[in-house]
Order: sequence, then C-alpha cells, then structure tokens
Amino acid sequence: MRITSILLGTATALALGTAAHASTLDIPFSIGSGNSNEQFTIDRNNDAGNDIEIGIKAKNRFVGDITPVGNVYNTQAGESDPGLAIWNIDWSVDLGAGKTIDDYDVYLTVDFNTAAGNSDVSTFLLDGTPFLEAGQQINQQSQNLGFGFWAVLPNYQPFDPFAPGEYEIGLTVFDQGATTGALARAQAFVNVAPIPLPPSLALGALGLGALAFAGRRARRKPA
Repeated sequence: MRITSILLGTATALALGTAAHASTLDIPFSIGSGNSNEQFTIDRNNDAGNDIEIGIKAKNRFVGDITPVGNVYNTQAGESDPGLAIWNIDWSVDLGAGKTIDDYDVYLTVDFNTAAGNSDVSTFLLDGTPFLEAGQQINQQSQNLGFGFWAVLPNYQPFDPFAPGEYEIGLTVFDQGATTGALARAQAFVNVAPIPLPPSLALGALGLGALAFAGRRARRKPA
C-alpha cells in the first residue's frame, strides 16, 4: 500500500457530510458473505454522463448492521477478537460503467482519536494493496481499526477497542490529480459507548453509594 496524504484540513474533512446528495440508503454491496448492502451513508453524482456512487458505514462485526441516526452509527466498546473492535467500517466505491479507478483519486478519512471534533484525522489516497487494484470500477472493503496495516498512516494512534468515544470516517472522490472540486463525498461518525456494568456490579455500586450517603447523613445528625 502506498500512502499519499493530502492537506484537506479539518474543515474539509468535516465538510464531507454536506454534499447535496448525501443520504442513508442501500447500495449494491457484495464483498464476501454476511455483508449487507444496507445502512450506508452515501453520495451519488453524475460526472459527464458517468454515474458515481460511494457509501460508508459502521457495522457490528459478526453481528450485522447498525441503524444510523442521520450519519451517526452507535455501537459499544469491546473486542470481537484480541485487539479488534466489535465494529468494522465498510465502504463501497462504484465509479460507473465508463470509468475505472485509474481515472479518479479516491481518498479515505480515518480517525484514531476518540475525542469528538478532534483534528487528528488521516485522509489518504486508497492506492494499492490491501485496498485497490488497477482497472477496478468497483471497490468494496470491510476493515477494522485494530488491523495492523493502519500503523503507517499519518496521525495514527494505537487503537484501543475498549476506549469509548467518537470516530470519523469518510470517502471523497476527485478527478485524478485534483484536490479540489470533489465529485462525491460521504462522511459518517462512529459513536462508541463504554461497556455497561453487569447488573450485579451496577447494583453493588448503587448500594455503596446509598451507604455513603447514609453515612454522611449520620455524621451531620446533631449530638
């Protein structure tokens, strides 16, 4: 994989979700078994008669789709396998019948910092293994932020599948060699909630809190 970063900047990265055609719909998606074509945040555009369609989403690994709220996918912290989150990011790029990946530059935006609204996003060209092959019209992937190959990216931070927070993901398509005048943009956010306490521990914590409150009241009682 050859990593080519571009200086889109935070403002541009955050603008990926503002394209006029952005919506959450089903798109053709056929990578392997157990992967659906539903619940993608998508963008469509016509480039001089050539139809471009891109989509991105988060899903729960080995479980299935997450129904987004707008372009926000809510999931939970935790591991599906050692070091891997319980959620994946899926994307699909369909460049239409008249063009191939050689005619466009497709950029992926990935965020490894769990702080909401942070500027530590990596926007890079999808080029070469494990992402693209020359001559493709359609590229579809399902990846996990715990996979080791991400470590070569700018702004990479070691991934903790147990860390709650917000992650930003996005796709942008440009004419080859361009960094302005995007032809299609799609952006989504993955909101990762903390692992909930087991009921017994939650009740225990509630009981300890009640005892502490009772103790404070007893100490305040006049002699």
